[in-house]
Amino acid sequence: MKKIKTKITEAKNNGGMHDLKGYKKAKAMIEDHAYKQARLYHLCLSGSTQIEPYKTAVKSLMERLRDHDAPAQYKAALEEDEGKELHMHVFILVEAAKFNPDHIINRKAGGWLDTMTLKKGITFDINAPRSPIHNPPDKPSYNYASVPKTKLDKINDCIEWISYLYKTRSKPNIRQIYFSSRPARALIDA
Repeated sequence: MKKIKTKITEAKNNGGMHDLKGYKKAKAMIEDHAYKQARLYHLCLSGSTQIEPYKTAVKSLMERLRDHDAPAQYKAALEEDEGKELHMHVFILVEAAKFNPDHIINRKAGGWLDTMTLKKGITFDINAPRSPIHNPPDKPSYNYASVPKTKLDKINDCIEWISYLYKTRSKPNIRQIYFSSRPARALIDA
């Protein structure tokens, strides 16, 4: 397959890029996935002053998706500001060809995600994509962006969206800020 030419995001409105190397890896995750029906979700986890509940929540979510035949990979970053204190943004790229990830990644009270995060003492929000290319006006809005390999406009929008993780603004003064899945565990058989 011919490599498509995507754009680079600069994140000027958020103080520039905090981690350009990490951003390039996230960009590659969007461009080079092998999924047939890729979806990109953006979750914000909050409610704890400790890092561990966020990390274990993401690990549990990834295991749950994989157990349901929905291979996934993620990129995540910690942020801290006066209004929100410590919180984690997580972008999850997931295969939806065999299982609808919305059965797990949803806002349903008492649903799996709600129950799991409550057990860990944190809360979550699902941030839907803002671009109308992911939410056509004649259909209900989605909690995710579709990432088809042949739609350059959608791929570029997802690259712009995931660049949010790497903005300079709101990064805490701690040793480890970024987290991600290991690509070898996230790949599927083609």
